[in-house]
Amino acid sequence: RDAPPARSRSPTTRRGDAFKPGGSIIAPTSAMARDPESSRLVAAPRRRLTWTTIAMLVAPGAIVQGLVSVVQAVTFGALLIGDDRAALTGTLVWMLSVLAGQLAAAAFSRLPCAVGGGAIELLPIFAHLAGSVRERLPNDPDAATATALAGCALLSLALSLWYYVVDRVGGSRALRFFPVSALTGALAGVGVFLAVEAHGTVNGDAAQLSVAAVLALTLAVGEKKTGSTWFVVAVLVASAGLVGVAGVGSDWYWTLPSGGAVATFWARPDAPPRRARWGVLLTMPDLYVSALSAIFVHQLSTCMDLVNLAGTGAKTAAGDGDLVKAELRTFAAQNLVAGLLCAPPNYMPFSALYAQHRAARAFPKRGVPPRAAPCAVLVAMCCGAAALPYVAAMAPRCVVAAYLLWLAWLFLEESIVAALFRDVPHPLDLLVILVVPVLTLSCGFVIGLGLGIVLSSIGLVVRIGSTPAARAVRLVLTGAEISSNLHRDAEAAMRLAETADQRLVVKLQGLLSFATTPGLLDDVSAALGGTKSLDETDEFAAALGRMAGSDAARVVVVLDFSRVSDVDASAARGLLALKR
Repeated sequence: RDAPPARSRSPTTRRGDAFKPGGSIIAPTSAMARDPESSRLVAAPRRRLTWTTIAMLVAPGAIVQGLVSVVQAVTFGALLIGDDRAALTGTLVWMLSVLAGQLAAAAFSRLPCAVGGGAIELLPIFAHLAGSVRERLPNDPDAATATALAGCALLSLALSLWYYVVDRVGGSRALRFFPVSALTGALAGVGVFLAVEAHGTVNGDAAQLSVAAVLALTLAVGEKKTGSTWFVVAVLVASAGLVGVAGVGSDWYWTLPSGGAVATFWARPDAPPRRARWGVLLTMPDLYVSALSAIFVHQLSTCMDLVNLAGTGAKTAAGDGDLVKAELRTFAAQNLVAGLLCAPPNYMPFSALYAQHRAARAFPKRGVPPRAAPCAVLVAMCCGAAALPYVAAMAPRCVVAAYLLWLAWLFLEESIVAALFRDVPHPLDLLVILVVPVLTLSCGFVIGLGLGIVLSSIGLVVRIGSTPAARAVRLVLTGAEISSNLHRDAEAAMRLAETADQRLVVKLQGLLSFATTPGLLDDVSAALGGTKSLDETDEFAAALGRMAGSDAARVVVVLDFSRVSDVDASAARGLLALKR
C-alpha cells in the first residue's frame, strides 16, 4: 500500500538522468528496494548503460549496413555512368551519395532506425541521362563522365527543392495520390534493366554468366529461408574469395586506375567540378524529362517504404504516426547534401530501415539515445568508404552480376509476380504493370515510365467514370428509422418525433466525384418531387415507399457527409446548385 507508483523516481535520481547514458533507468514494481531510513519501498534503479554498452548494442546492425553500402557501391557504381572506363568514378560517387544520405539522416531524421542509401530505383534514369550525354560528347569521355555526374547532382538538387516545397505547403498527403500501378510497372522495368545490365557486366561470357546464375539462385533461396542480410553478405564475400582462389583470368575483374580514395574524388580528371560541360547539359531536354521521372519514382518509392515501415510499428522519437510528413525535411536535406557533393540522389530504403527497426526492438527503452544507431551506421559507412577502392579491385564481375540478378528477381517478384499471383489488381492496372517493362525494353526506361503514367491516369479516369452512383450512397433511412445523438429539450424532441416521417436521411461515403454525383443529385431531386422517376429497386424508392403512409406536406432530405473522404469541384457545384 505504501509503495510509490512504478514510474516514480528514487530520491537520488534527477529528472533527465534516465534519458542519457549513465543515467538511472527505473525498474518496474517487481524490482523494489526498501529504504533503511524510512522502511518504505522505493523503486530500485536498473543497471546503468555506458557508452561502451550502447556501442555494443548498435554495432552489429551498423556493421551490416556498412558492408551492404560497400557492396551496393561496387555493384551500382559501375552502372551509374554506363562505361567500364568510369567504373571507379561511379563507385566513388555512389558511395558519396550514401554517405551524404546517412549524414543527413543522422542529423535531421527523427527515426531511431534511420538509414540512408543510394536510390536503386533511379538507376535506369541515371543510365539514360549518361547515355544522352555521351551522344553529345562522343570524343571526350572524361568530359562526358563529368557532365553525366553533374546531371545526377542536378537531379539531387531538384529532389531536394521538391521535398522542401512540399513540406512548406503541407502537401505530404498529396504525395500518396499518384498512380501506384505506374510505380509497380516502373519497378518491373528496374528489374528488367538490372537483368540486362547483369548480362552486360560479364560481357556476355557464358562461364561467368553461369556462375552468376547459380549464385543468384543461392541468394534468392537462402535469403528467403533465413531472412537475414548477413547471409547475403557472407555468400558474396565467400564467392569472391573462391573466384580469387580459382585463379581465373583478368577478364573476370575490372581494370581500375589508381587514386581511388573517396577523399580525392574531386581531384580526378573526370570529376564534375573540373570538366563538366554545363552548357551542353542545361540545353538537353532529357535532363528535364529525367528530373520529372526521378521525382515521380523517388517520392512514390519513399512513401511506400515509409508507409510499410509504419505498418511494422515503427515511430519517430516523438511518436508521430505519419512518417512521410515527419521525414520530408530529412529527404530534402539528404538530397541537398548529395547535390552539393556532386552525387546522385539517395533515400531511405525499406529493407535497411526495417532491419534497423527490428534490431532496435531489443534495446532498453530508455537506455539508448535516439541518434545512436544512425551515427553508428555513419561511422561504419565511413570505414567502408576507406576500403572501397580495394574492394572494387577485388570484386569479380560474376559476383556483381549475381547480386544484380538477385535484385532483378526481387523487383520482378514485387511487381509482376505479385500482380499475377498474389494481389490481383484491376485489369487496367495489370495492363499498365505488364506494358511498362515491355516499353522499357523497346523504348527505354524514361519513355516507358512516361507512357505508364499516362496509361495509369487514363485507367483511373475510366475506373472512376464507370463507378455507379450507388457506390456513393451507403444507406437511405427514414427519420423514424434513425435516432439523433444530440441532447434536446422536451419540446424539441417531441417536434422531432412528430416530423420523423417527413425526413429522408442519406448516408454518403467515399469520394464524391464528377462520375458518382450526377446520379445522386437526380435521385435526391426525384425524392424532393422532381420530374425524374425512381427505379423500383433503388434505395430512395424503397425509403419513399416506407414514407408513403405519411400525410407530410413536404419531404426533407438530409445528406450525411461523415464518411465522405473528398468532394471534387464538379460535385461541389452540383450540390450547391441542388441546395439553391
